Amino acid sequence: MKVIDLLNKIANGKDIPKKIKYNNTDYYFYDRYTYLRTDKSRFFDSIYFKELNDEVEIIEEDKKIPTLKNLNLTKIDINKENK
Repeated sequence: MKVIDLLNKIANGKDIPKKIKYNNTDYYFYDRYTYLRTDKSRFFDSIYFKELNDEVEIIEEDKKIPTLKNLNLTKIDINKENK
């Protein structure tokens, strides 16, 4: 995705990525117009985009898989002939 497309998403307030990678650095969405990074050299540092046509990678967050409860499993006899 290009930087300009990311900024359009933020401006529209819909489907804003929570985590992105720009120039080999991970950034986390902080508020309406700010992405912040955390690493050992700098605790917080906001992102400054250089070119609107630069590429930004959207990093997908792990989606939680819902647990299944009360499954009704029936044993099927595959040796039994269907009549």
